[in-house]
Amino acid sequence: MTNSPVNIIMYHYVRPLSLSRYPDIKALEYQEFQRQINYFCKNFEILGMKDLLAVIDGSTTCERQAVVLTFDDGFIDHFHSVFPVLHDFGIQGCFYPPSLPVLDKKLLDVHRIHFILAAAKNHEDVLQRLQLHINDHLGSSHARASLEAAGSGKRDSPETVTIKRLLQRDLPRALRTAICENLFREFVSIDEKAFVEELYMNESQMRLMTANGMHIGSHADSHEFLGKLAPKDQEHELHRSIEMLEIVGADPSHGWSLAYPYGDYNQTTLDLATSLGCQAAFTDQAGAADVSPGERLEIARFDTNDFPQ
Repeated sequence: MTNSPVNIIMYHYVRPLSLSRYPDIKALEYQEFQRQINYFCKNFEILGMKDLLAVIDGSTTCERQAVVLTFDDGFIDHFHSVFPVLHDFGIQGCFYPPSLPVLDKKLLDVHRIHFILAAAKNHEDVLQRLQLHINDHLGSSHARASLEAAGSGKRDSPETVTIKRLLQRDLPRALRTAICENLFREFVSIDEKAFVEELYMNESQMRLMTANGMHIGSHADSHEFLGKLAPKDQEHELHRSIEMLEIVGADPSHGWSLAYPYGDYNQTTLDLATSLGCQAAFTDQAGAADVSPGERLEIARFDTNDFPQ
């Protein structure tokens, strides 16, 4: 018997936006999430991680279309909005928190950027401030070249795409962080410590979720593009994340799963994940999952906004 399609669904922010201090954050509305879960329960087989691994290993098959629900970035949304719904329905969600906010209580650059963009009334103002920072550190010619090379995307304005690509990827890492910190203080908050406590799940919350049947996996340490890091830095990212899994009760000694930050990886990442016992890893390439054993570390996912419902 052949398997029916398996669809991995990817979520990030899930919250009641009308009650949020940042209604412009790109989040899935809580009521829409509840509707989706009802839809999945009626129309799909919902798999947990053990179920998915059994399908990959060939010890079971799916007789109808299936979904696996994955939640990236370790947001407090996942504890307050997602976990209770999944628990009530008896569904296992697969959660992928980066370890840096959990172990070191640090705000990640990627999330600084999200909230800078959500708080700023005009993204052109942010881009102008960003250009000034680049001028100060690297000179005006480098700033112009960086802005021109950033390119455009399908969902965001050209200004927004330029900001994201410069601050997530294109500028030197230390400079990216320094600029993100400055822009965050200017547009969002001067109290990052309090913001971290409001934004991310903590160890005890994740332990409670693990004890109640949720799967906690790796999203690396600092949410960098793994494929662009040196091998030793990639190894550090994965080892730190595995340390966090041990702390929250996920027991990686029996195998663990990984969601690549930004969907980015290379052959070094695949080799490291294999050597460290990773059993399944998710990309952000849209499409139904290839559940053959040879593709277990390069599994496609649908963003929840792209999956037909």
